[in-house]
Amino acid sequence: MPLIVQVISSLYPGDAPFVPPAEWWRTPLGQVAVRRVGHPSARAVSYSVAGAMLGITRQGVRDLVARHKLERDPEGGVTVESVRARASHGLPHLLLGATMPSPEDLVPGGDVAVRDFAGPGAPLLLLHGAGANLVSMQPLAGELSPQFRVVAVDLRGHGRSGDGPWGWEAVLGDLEAVCDGLGLNEPAAAGWSLGGMVAALWAERHPRCPAAVSLDGTPPPSRLDPVRRDRSRLGPRGP
Repeated sequence: MPLIVQVISSLYPGDAPFVPPAEWWRTPLGQVAVRRVGHPSARAVSYSVAGAMLGITRQGVRDLVARHKLERDPEGGVTVESVRARASHGLPHLLLGATMPSPEDLVPGGDVAVRDFAGPGAPLLLLHGAGANLVSMQPLAGELSPQFRVVAVDLRGHGRSGDGPWGWEAVLGDLEAVCDGLGLNEPAAAGWSLGGMVAALWAERHPRCPAAVSLDGTPPPSRLDPVRRDRSRLGPRGP
């Protein structure tokens, strides 16, 4: 019996099969289980459970199934083996069970946690959504790192970054510090939800930004920024 199954059996004893809740898959033990055994007691899982196992949305799972990156189970859902293979694909350089940034992942001279995937191409900032952290972006980073130098960031107040007061200018300043600390020259930016809004603002601030991708980055940032909201009441800007 694999060691991870023995650990799960010891932590969760009982006669019934262990059926983890969705949140469990996001824990370090859950992530190790995904890569080592897939699911301790199931051959196939629902789209929502597969999303939790991979750290993506249910729609993301549907997209992967449509692209034949995950295998649809004949009785519904997706096969655990395809989820396990997907979780392991593209991330051989990450230590299992050690996915969170460590202190040495902090930007030099700052308290912004990052993970540099050290790809060979142009730099790309990868930004997570509200309430998440850079770990949720690792599957996507694994797909992109063969072509880009992907740098995933814990936005302030998230993950292992500092808890400074939230504000768009402050967050953009954090990203400036990341670029300075890691020597990133005019990176592109991509993010989902909150991260997508930050990516759009990053491109607005940096006209030479080669690209910005916002995945479900709504509502527009201007609706959450009091400075921009006040300016909108003044009418259109003059020439």
